[in-house]
Formats: sequence, C-alpha cells, structure tokens
Amino acid sequence: MTASEATRPATAGREQVPPRPTGRSFANVLRSELTKLRSVRSTMWTLLVAVFFVIGFGILLGAVVDSKAPGRDFDPTQASLSGIFLAQLATGVLGVLVISSEYSTGMIRTSLAAVPRRRMLLAAKIITFGVAVFVVTAVAAFIAFFSAQALMGSPAATSLGDPGVLRAVIGAPLYLTGIGLLGLALGTMLRRTAGAITALFGVIFVVPIILNVIPLDWLNHLAKYAPGDAGQSMLSVVHRRSDQLSPLTGGLVFLAWVVGALVLATIPLMKRDA
Repeated sequence: MTASEATRPATAGREQVPPRPTGRSFANVLRSELTKLRSVRSTMWTLLVAVFFVIGFGILLGAVVDSKAPGRDFDPTQASLSGIFLAQLATGVLGVLVISSEYSTGMIRTSLAAVPRRRMLLAAKIITFGVAVFVVTAVAAFIAFFSAQALMGSPAATSLGDPGVLRAVIGAPLYLTGIGLLGLALGTMLRRTAGAITALFGVIFVVPIILNVIPLDWLNHLAKYAPGDAGQSMLSVVHRRSDQLSPLTGGLVFLAWVVGALVLATIPLMKRDA
C-alpha cells in the first residue's frame, strides 16, 4: 500500500453531501422586523396621530351630541368611532413607509441579503406591522367608545352588550389595520413613498367619489364595493342607506381587497431587483 492510499480518508468512497443552508428562522425574521419597526421614529409618531384622531374625535362627538333628541337614525357607536376617517390616513401612510423607506435608503438590499426568501420577509413585515397597528388602535377605539358614550348620556348612549356594538368597535381596528396593509402592499409594488401614498388615497377617496358622481346606475352601484366604503360598513350599527352593504358582506369585500393587494405585491417583489 502506498503512502497516499494509507492517508486517504475513510469516507473517500462515499458520496460527499454538501451541508444544507440553514438560513434564518421565521421567528428570527419576525424579531428583526419588529426591531426595525420600533426603531423608526415615524412609527411612534404616526401611531400617536392615529390614536389622537380616534380618541379626540370620539370625545368631541360625544360632547356635542344632543342626548335628548339624537334622531331616529343616529348611530352612537359610529359617532364615537368617527375619528377612524382621519386615522386611516395615518395608518395607511405608515404602511407605505414600512417598505418604501427601505427602498429609498437602500436598506432593502441588506434585508434581502439577510433574508433571501422574499415571501418570508414580506410575511414578517405584514405580521409585525398588522399586529402592532391592531393592538394600538384597538385600545384607542375602546377608549373612544367608552368616553363618547359617557359624554352622550342616556338615552342617546349605547353599551357593548347591545346588538352589533362590540362587532363595530372591534371592526374599527380591523379596518385601520387593513388600510395600513393596503398601504404596505402599494409601497411594495410601487417602491416610491409619494407614488404609493397617492395611489392609496386615490383608491380610498377618489375612486368612490368618481363612481358616485358619474350618472350611471351601475357605476353608482359599484361605489359601495370600494375598499373604503366596504370596510367602513363594519363600523355601522344603524344602517342609514338601503343599498349599504351589511357588516359581514362589507368586511368580506374589504378583506378581499387587502388580501388581493398583498398577493399582487409579491409579484414585483419576487421578479424585480432591489
């Protein structure tokens, strides 16, 4: 036996299997996304603006309502949640910034280098952002509701035990979270803060106005299926319009808008370079 044969490793006759890449676990990706979300100053300020609108307008409407003659079609629950209309601007903008700020600063290259599985990265952003917005706005919605009802007084006030009230109060943070996720999806697709915010406001505000202004019945009928109108039907307990979507139908339509936008956002994320 030669010296080279004597020193040959015992495994030389077996096929060498390369080690499998370990990558980063989803839990680690979630923690890193949560750290990024908390470390950005705009997150805190934008959420504070949303909380201010929700609670502030709830208290304001509760204070000015005439408790003795509120009107037959008055919805005390929706009145206490009236700040949602402005708070959606804050959560929508924050959703855009969560992803567009990484593209503008070049941080997205570092993120994708650390997490090459792009769907995992997007899923982590969706979960961390969605949970944070829902928790913060849910606390604000309940504070606004109880504060407004206390200021309204009997007989205008309502309680969580009344039919549809708890569903409407929980629907408020669900709606705000959905608007934020729409912003996140548009920011992922367009990669530009200004363009994504413009597109978001156009979908929420401009499209329903156009559909209602054009004198065509079938277009007017479609307006209630726009994401803003459909989502806000979840906040109603008293239905003022006969053509308004029910809370369940409106919630499902709104969910379809959000899920569809997030699915579409994965296409440019997977196919385009950072």
